Amino acid sequence: MSLAARAFRALTGIAVIGSVAVIGHADAATATTTKVYFHASNCPADDSWLDMVASKDSADGCGIAGGIPLEEAIGATALDFATKKTFKPFKIDASKKVTGVYAVGSWFGAGGAGQVTVDISLSAKTKAGKTISFGDYTGTVTGTPADLDHVNIPFSFAVPAAAKGQTFAKVTFSVAQHGANFGFDAYSFSGNSYANIPTLK
Repeated sequence: MSLAARAFRALTGIAVIGSVAVIGHADAATATTTKVYFHASNCPADDSWLDMVASKDSADGCGIAGGIPLEEAIGATALDFATKKTFKPFKIDASKKVTGVYAVGSWFGAGGAGQVTVDISLSAKTKAGKTISFGDYTGTVTGTPADLDHVNIPFSFAVPAAAKGQTFAKVTFSVAQHGANFGFDAYSFSGNSYANIPTLK
């Protein structure tokens, strides 16, 4: 082999075997973030889902008895938000957390009093059909000033060891709102509530 050929092989990391070139190493996976928005329709909300596009939701402003904490007596009703079949399968970046914001709104259009708590659970289903739980998160926020129509509750989930290396086909958040408040337990979607999923390409 000539000196020039040896230098070329050393610089490019390509080993020549006969007439076939073999790359010395594979490129590492690229880390990115997939943002999904919470959506719900009608009042009471009877259809909820996750989508990568933010849009106007007809469930915005829907609450329980004007925000009076009736659900503390009858039990809060959870909504399930799941990705649809058109959502592309992905691998999760286990070195980062799933983060996001769930917004609660004023039943009056602005302002309210008291506290609202959201209980959020996260799970994901692999392409093979196995469901992996990411755990639960609880966040509480106090009533808004009169000029605000919603307040954000940040959340985060660590990626469990069982999720590392898996290819997921579906993500589901289950969310229940409750608390002792007045006029401050309405839904607030339309781009206000979302999750950031760390993914690998």
